[in-house]
Amino acid sequence: MPNVIASQTTPATSAEFTQASNVQSTLHFSPVGPGTTLPFGAYAELQIKSAAATFLTVGVIDSEKPSFAINFPGTFRVVKYATSFAFGVDRST
Repeated sequence: MPNVIASQTTPATSAEFTQASNVQSTLHFSPVGPGTTLPFGAYAELQIKSAAATFLTVGVIDSEKPSFAINFPGTFRVVKYATSFAFGVDRST
């Protein structure tokens, strides 16, 4: 599963990635081992690139909803904000 954002405490924005129609992938936190719970405040945004080349938030993963299914085509990026604890974001297909 590709690492979209490496585990870190600093803010980060992933490289853009494209998903075709009829494909589904899932964003989730990393590295999060079995039984590990991220603290409140862990979140990252999934953003889609518009025709005007601006990014709009279309999904969020957080400590309450630690994964997000992407089941629509587009060009995307992931944005992670600064936290006091390290986490990253992976994408699995």
